[in-house]
Amino acid sequence: MSTSLSLSRVFSAVLAAPLLLVSAHAQSFDDLEARLRAHPALQSLEWQTKAIGADGLAALGLPDPVISLGINNLPVEDPAFDRFLPTNKAIGVRQDIPNLKARRAGAAMSDGQATRLRLLADQRLAALRAHLITALADRQRIAEQTQVLKSQAVAFAALTETVQTDLAAGRAVAFRLAQIDVERVELDRRQAGLAAEMAAVEATLIDLVGDVPQTDLPPIAPRKWGGEANAFHAVRLADAGIDIAEAGTMRAEAAYRPNWGVGVTYQQREAGSGLPGETFRGDDWFSAQISFTVPLWKRNNQDPKLRAAKAREAGARSDLAATARTAQAAWQRLDAARIAAEDSVRLLDVKVAGLDEQARAARSNYEAGYGAYSAVIDAELAALELRSQLAAERARVIALTAEANSLLVTS
Repeated sequence: MSTSLSLSRVFSAVLAAPLLLVSAHAQSFDDLEARLRAHPALQSLEWQTKAIGADGLAALGLPDPVISLGINNLPVEDPAFDRFLPTNKAIGVRQDIPNLKARRAGAAMSDGQATRLRLLADQRLAALRAHLITALADRQRIAEQTQVLKSQAVAFAALTETVQTDLAAGRAVAFRLAQIDVERVELDRRQAGLAAEMAAVEATLIDLVGDVPQTDLPPIAPRKWGGEANAFHAVRLADAGIDIAEAGTMRAEAAYRPNWGVGVTYQQREAGSGLPGETFRGDDWFSAQISFTVPLWKRNNQDPKLRAAKAREAGARSDLAATARTAQAAWQRLDAARIAAEDSVRLLDVKVAGLDEQARAARSNYEAGYGAYSAVIDAELAALELRSQLAAERARVIALTAEANSLLVTS
């Protein structure tokens, strides 16, 4: 076969065309991050934070006063306000005053819950960003692997022509045609799989940012962990849980203190009618009361509640220690996997370079009249297969880096 075809050049040219098209319509990754911040899941957390903040302010307030209107000591048989000395028209006001420590504990609990929701929103945003980066990396990987499949299809077409030429020349190479047919079926199967993967990636992008953006993947550098447990989102969330539990203990302790109540009543009276037995002055009366609670049944009320609150606080501290270990182990596992994947990328690069050199040597031999052109195509097919693996491994490095970075607090 006299036609000389460099499949690596075809692969590079075919791959460059869609990348140029994507760049022409590329959007800023910062714009996508802004869309992530407007994600409904984060908006929901923001509204919950505002609601709990308002609850915290309300916890410091007093309950509404109770106003009462009434008539006291009015005779039933002959009702009148000037016949019986204690008869009066009354208006009263009562104000309950829960103890200040309990109200402050309620406000502290709401503040702790609001802080926890803000930290949860930060963690969710970091996770969404990692998912976005992974989706963009997968889309890039699928595009590269699709171009590899196209280049392999071109190579198999050339190989088929070469084998048919050899077969016509009387060489015993008929078995190669059957092998090529099997490989072509495998290419079709892989193409269908990549199409399904692309559909899944696009669905993920729609879920994250509302559409399928044409955005280039930005450089992703791994963040270093300085050894501080508080550098993890999960640990900060667990630490906020301790603050909430401490506020619960404070509220349980406040239950031993009295809740107060103040009431005043103004009673309007009328002078007697002047008849015998109904002669009295109509002076108005005023009365006031102060009430307070006494923890008389604390053994079966406040004491168990305080023990429960302290147990929850101890549990929150244990949860913090466990979360710190889990977060550290997760980051170290992801970081080790990333390093291994980067090593794999370097090794694949070396192997691809070696196969490219092998293909060039086979081409030189063929052009010098030695060997068959099928040897050139076989070498280039092997290099293309490694390029597909290389694309997958690079995407894996990016995904591992993004996931590990999402565990750490950025600021």
